[in-house]
Amino acid sequence: MRDPYPEIIRSAVLAEEMGYDILWIPDEMFEKDPYAVMAACAIKTRRIGLGIGVTNPYTRSPVVTARAIATCAEISGGRAILGLGAGNPTLANGVGIQLEKPAELVRETAVAIRELLHNQKVVLERKECVLREVSLDFNVTHSIPIYIAGRGARILETGGKVGDGVIAGAGLATPNGMRYALQHIARGSANVGRELSELDIVCWAFSSLSEQVEEARDCVRPMIAFILRSIPAKVLQSIGLPPETCSAVKRSFTEEPDLQRSTKKLRELIDDRYVDQFSIVGSTEDCIKRVKELREAGVNHLGILPFANPSLRTSDIIKRFRNEVVSNL
Repeated sequence: MRDPYPEIIRSAVLAEEMGYDILWIPDEMFEKDPYAVMAACAIKTRRIGLGIGVTNPYTRSPVVTARAIATCAEISGGRAILGLGAGNPTLANGVGIQLEKPAELVRETAVAIRELLHNQKVVLERKECVLREVSLDFNVTHSIPIYIAGRGARILETGGKVGDGVIAGAGLATPNGMRYALQHIARGSANVGRELSELDIVCWAFSSLSEQVEEARDCVRPMIAFILRSIPAKVLQSIGLPPETCSAVKRSFTEEPDLQRSTKKLRELIDDRYVDQFSIVGSTEDCIKRVKELREAGVNHLGILPFANPSLRTSDIIKRFRNEVVSNL
């Protein structure tokens, strides 16, 4: 979310015009404040859902998050959605925070936020946050779904237990990846007596369309490399990727901080296995094939993160994915 404000608004309006269900607004690193952006998008749109994708319980107190999302829900007429995950380790390290027991903290935070949004007084005693009979000082009049986001087994199970929906995080955009995610989400929901069908499951995927397939793949490799630098090896292994690659990526970036700018070296490090694991990229036919595979694997909601490439701008990706991929499923 580094684009100038007018460009962000144009993308929001375009997504609504193209018939997308939800515009997810990132809360990543130190980019523009997502709640301010959500409020601005709410004023300029009328129908599209507006989701925070996603915030975390380490850098934001539950009461601050609840207050912000409830305000956005009021401004938008009830279109706000809260995405909640463990957070980015790179961000946490930068501000001196250790991500301890993330699944447990996300679960307790989701429960606390839901209680706050139902105008209840909340008690929460953790070293990361203390709430003592705290409640919002205004009535929340709209229902606000809470989606739990992640890719590790415990956080996915947490989503099945306490989420209104679950976002299967970047790295699970293959049939095997989604089968793994659905297995753990179902295990969590079964533990609390819920059916998997009660949850909205979103498959998160980077996307770039181009008949020049390699250029579409190249434009997502830097982001994949950034993510691999922070994913624990055991999570990589659980989603079907060799954990040694994570170590190689971390080592390479330590030795060459500017590696992210080298297309040739990124192709060597982030080969097509990783691009496919994280992305829906390539020609229109390539993207249609992958989306059909994901649908057959049980995906009912796809969240795309459009990446511009030398052939197409971000707005072009938004249009073409809707007109050429979704319309031909």
